[in-house]
Amino acid sequence: NDKEGYVLVQERLSVIGLKTGRQPFASTDGTTYLVANGEIYNFAHMVSLIHAANGNELYKPRSDCDVLVAFYELFGADRLLQIVRGMFAFVLYDCNTHQLLVARDPVGIVPLYYGWDQAESLWIASELKCLVECCREVVVFPPGHAYYGTRDCVVPTPYFNAHWMTEIPSACVDLEQLKNKLEAAVESHLQCEVPLGALLSGGLDSSLIASIATRILRRNTNNPNYRLKTYSIGLEGGGPDLQYAQTVANHIGSDHMEICFTISEGLDLIRDAVYYAETYDVTTIRCIVPVLLLARAIRSDGIRVVLSGEGADELFGGYLYFHRAPNVAEFHRETVRRVLGLHLSDCLRANKG
Repeated sequence: NDKEGYVLVQERLSVIGLKTGRQPFASTDGTTYLVANGEIYNFAHMVSLIHAANGNELYKPRSDCDVLVAFYELFGADRLLQIVRGMFAFVLYDCNTHQLLVARDPVGIVPLYYGWDQAESLWIASELKCLVECCREVVVFPPGHAYYGTRDCVVPTPYFNAHWMTEIPSACVDLEQLKNKLEAAVESHLQCEVPLGALLSGGLDSSLIASIATRILRRNTNNPNYRLKTYSIGLEGGGPDLQYAQTVANHIGSDHMEICFTISEGLDLIRDAVYYAETYDVTTIRCIVPVLLLARAIRSDGIRVVLSGEGADELFGGYLYFHRAPNVAEFHRETVRRVLGLHLSDCLRANKG
């Protein structure tokens, strides 16, 4: 838009609204534009709120992310940020107010960066490599933050302030509620219109996700014999994990693929791992090498979307060192610290791998 002085560009992985969801999205009156990366899990609920506010049901979303524009038009930025649930990073420009709305999901599953060039132009991208050659400095847009204002001075502020971030839990655990919440979360991730699979390491986290997804998909497709595609990877002769994954696959009746690689093949991928992960963190690079190999095999199998068990160890204190927590309060603070740091490690690996 030459008049407003901005450019919006998006490279889309089509998951929902395959034929209608091409971006950038424009509002009905052509004054608000959006580019978004990720998936809005509660977009159907947001559509129902739009219908209730309109008094009719004429609005039909072009994709899950299209609802962001329509909701913003009716309710504004603050209400949008309080309602939306998903993994996302988006930039919305309002020609009426000449203001930007930039936001990133609370955990930072989807990456987002920004910076200014020598001409003081603002650049925002989901990959560092898009900005390093044109910006004098690149800044990570923090998870759970948003910015709504002019492009002159971007100062992200937190919109996500859950009580668990600052309070030590005191209520008794409700296992039935936990079960229901986990099953609802898995189901919200199964709305895609393309073939879907799941990563399966044979550990507790990925095994639970794959098992729950299988049960839901068999129910939703009315096919008791539905077989979820599952994938695992490991070094040749490198331990029992592949065997555990196969045991779980046999138990849930999945269509399982096992990929083995050699140390030499892993070493050959280190440069690619640094390039795509955009980090030199040793642990992240070590972990993303097999993810890259696995992702290539999954893509060649015709799968665009996979479920995984990322974040469970941080959320529930699953790492061995958590056993040395001196008390409940310190245990909780450490889980919070690890969850808030997921965007620098596990989420980064999962998204960019």
